Amino acid sequence: MSTGKNREEKFKLGKRTSGGEYIYDAKVKMSEDFTLQIERLVKEKKVNLELEKALSKVKKVLSKYPPTTREKNLDYYHSMGKTLGFIDKQPFIDFKPYSLYRRIAEETPGIIPSTESKVIQNHIETMHKLGKIDPRLLKKGTWDQWFEILKFSNLYLNRTALNKIFSKTRHGSGKNLREEIKRLTK
Repeated sequence: MSTGKNREEKFKLGKRTSGGEYIYDAKVKMSEDFTLQIERLVKEKKVNLELEKALSKVKKVLSKYPPTTREKNLDYYHSMGKTLGFIDKQPFIDFKPYSLYRRIAEETPGIIPSTESKVIQNHIETMHKLGKIDPRLLKKGTWDQWFEILKFSNLYLNRTALNKIFSKTRHGSGKNLREEIKRLTK
């Protein structure tokens, strides 16, 4: 990471209090350049406002799927992931993805059936990745297969490798699928 105005740092988003107020993550420190600090505060405020707009679309998708149909539902995760595509655009790309996932989880209760924060963030990341996959390719695998595939960095973006994996494994998952993925992606 370089220093000065050109540094490429990722920012974190603050949190909402139980009273609904937003608490900024960016803090003023007397020992740092005020210009950079103000810039961070302005970026965070802009992202917070944009996130509120984007979350209205997320909530619309959420309302289309009853809670009992959300768990391990590729269609739901893909639809939600397409909606979460805003994360890959300005002004969101300057913020840490897990910070965004945390805020999405906080602002959309019930997005997945789990109540553990870290698990919810992991599932939101899964949704985000699945939203980038062609629906025809998505249908070639089961929920468990996709969950395993997404553990391998950017494998989900390599259509050729995915076609090989699905032609070799059919409905396998777990350890056998992981071994096949490692073998096919060497």
